[in-house]
Parts: sequence; C-alpha cells; structure tokens
Amino acid sequence: MHTGSTKRIGIITAPGYTEQFGEVLKEKLPHLFSDFLDNQIDWKVEYQIDPLTGVTEDEGKIKNAISEIMEEKDWDIAICLTDLPFFHKKSPIVIEIDKMMNIAWLSVPSLGILPVTNKVVNSVVSIVRDLVAFSYSSEKKLKTTVSSNIEKLKYLSPVKRDEIDNSEKHEVFYTYRNKFFGFFKLLFGMIKANQPWVIFPHFLKIVVIAFTSGCFALVFPALWGLSDSYNVGRLILVTVISISMMVTWILLVHKLWEKPQEGRSKSFRRLYNLTTVVTLLITVCFYYLILFVAFIFASITLIPGELLQKNISTEVNVLSYLTVAWTATCISTLIGAFGTTLENEEAVLSTTYGNRQRQRYKKIKKLEAEKEAEKETEENDK
Repeated sequence: MHTGSTKRIGIITAPGYTEQFGEVLKEKLPHLFSDFLDNQIDWKVEYQIDPLTGVTEDEGKIKNAISEIMEEKDWDIAICLTDLPFFHKKSPIVIEIDKMMNIAWLSVPSLGILPVTNKVVNSVVSIVRDLVAFSYSSEKKLKTTVSSNIEKLKYLSPVKRDEIDNSEKHEVFYTYRNKFFGFFKLLFGMIKANQPWVIFPHFLKIVVIAFTSGCFALVFPALWGLSDSYNVGRLILVTVISISMMVTWILLVHKLWEKPQEGRSKSFRRLYNLTTVVTLLITVCFYYLILFVAFIFASITLIPGELLQKNISTEVNVLSYLTVAWTATCISTLIGAFGTTLENEEAVLSTTYGNRQRQRYKKIKKLEAEKEAEKETEENDK
C-alpha cells in the first residue's frame, strides 16, 4: 500500500453494461478526490475490465477476485462496478465495503433506471472517503470536510448505512430503508442493464412481416366488420393475449427461461426470470406500438371512408380508423407470435442475466486456456 503522497485507486467493471462508467470515472475521480478528500495527495485512478466480477453472486468469490487484481496491480483501494444484484437482510445492496481488505463493490442496477452516471461517480467518492478515512490518520479531516452535509441529510435519504465491526471483519452495507422500494428500483435497474434497446433492432424483420400480412387483411371488409363488433374491453383482452403469446414464444424458442441449477439460489433465479420477462414485455409493447401507428396510416390510406361506412354500423370517424388499426395490430401480432425467431441469437441471449453470466464464464475459461498455452510455449522454448 502507498502511504506517501500518492494513492492508487483501481476501478474494476464487468463486461457489458458497467463498462460505460470506467472511462468516466478514470477522468473525473482524480479531480473530485482532490476537491473533496485531500488535495495534498496525488490521486491515480486505473481501470480494468474483469469478467469474473459479473459471473457469480458469491460475495466471497468476488472479494477474492477483486483482491487478486488489487495485489497484482499494486492498488491501495479496489472498487468493483457490477451489474449483479446482492442482498443484505433481504434488502438490495447498493454498496458493500470491506474495510479490512480495502475493497468495495457497487451494484449499479440498484441505483435504478434513471440516468445513473452522476450517482455512480458520487458513490465511488463516498466509498473512497470511507476507506481512506479508515486507513489513514487524516480520518478526522476527511469526515469533517466530506460528511458534514451528508450527516444532516442521512435521515432523508432512501439509503441507510449498516456497519458490522468485530474481530473477524469490518464491513459496511448501504441498503434501502424500504425493501419494496429498493426491490423495484433494483428490478428496473436490472431491466436497464439488460439493454432492451439492443434487442429491438432484431424485431424489425418481424415488424415488416407482421405489417405486410396485416395490410393484406386490412383491405378485406371482414376485418372492418370485426373491428366494429369489438368493444374496447375485448380489444384490450386480445392485445394482452397477443403480447403475452409473443413474449412466451420468444422465451421458449430462444431458451431464455432460467432453469434450476446447482450453485444458484431460487430467489436469484426468480429475479433473473422476472427481469427477462419484463425486458421482453417492454420490447414487445414497443414493437406493438410501432405496428399500431403504422396500421393507422395504412388504414387511412387504403380504406375509403364511404366503403368503410357500408361495412360498419356506426358513423365513420377518426375512432373508426383507430379501431380498425387496433384490430389489425392484434391479429397480425397473434399470427406473428408463433414462428417468430429473432435474427441475432447472441444479441438476444446477451440481454438476459443468466445467459450473460454464462457467456462471461466461457470467456474466463478461454482466457485461462490461453494463459496455460502461453506458459507451455514459454516452458518449451526454455
């Protein structure tokens, strides 16, 4: 550890969602540390991507992985940004700090769905403040300069601090005061980490097919009569059924449903499956909305008002065309639900937690195999 005027802080991120914060932290943190912690210290911030920190929910394994990298890189403090969820006393963990090991990790999804870059930066500053105050004699100064305003506001914060200090460990947990609020914030943060916008472009082919088949049905009076006989309640019911069928089909055909497996608790599996379902639900709803808007323009363009009037019992108005478009959207989605496959299998799998972890695990094994091959080559050369 560097006890002089230089402190080296290491930032570790899992591949994927949390990578975006690495360079931002590397650029901003040295100035923030000087401004808010100690301007007499030369703060060095380094950044590394490591797949292991995004593979396991086992806190012990993550600690060991962080500690190994920290020792290898000769860092004073190591902080991991992960997209995985963690819990303490059944409440989602935002930050966990091990003061004895000088390491910590931040569960980025626990920060929620809204823009979180500033929250990540502020959280890392808070972590370093905690660890530096614990490790160095400037503790009183750090607490005075940084924590005075925080102490005044701590009772208004949705996050609480829980410290465990005994002969075996000294850990700090930042969790949500309200477990239900924390769970929903974590859930939507995990949905954001799934990056549903990545999967949506692969729906475009399905949109084109569904729109083409829907336009074909749109020119036949049978669809107009059907839309006239449907009330709003029935249309909502058919909408829910069609969207649910498409989500279910994609789950099954791409094997996105997380099955029971050794080493993973039921609670994590259920959380991952819930996140996957809601991610797909959001994507399919967006697909449905685009299709609906397209059918509105198509119905206005293709169906003359006087011809539509002859096939429905009510007077033709804007609502008539909206109902026809809604009916066409429901039917084309129902037809498209079966046989739907998304083009890029890898992109689809990368938007679910379980599959993303398996991809990272394979990457770890590949890196280990490459290292072993390099060692064997070096030994043979000798």
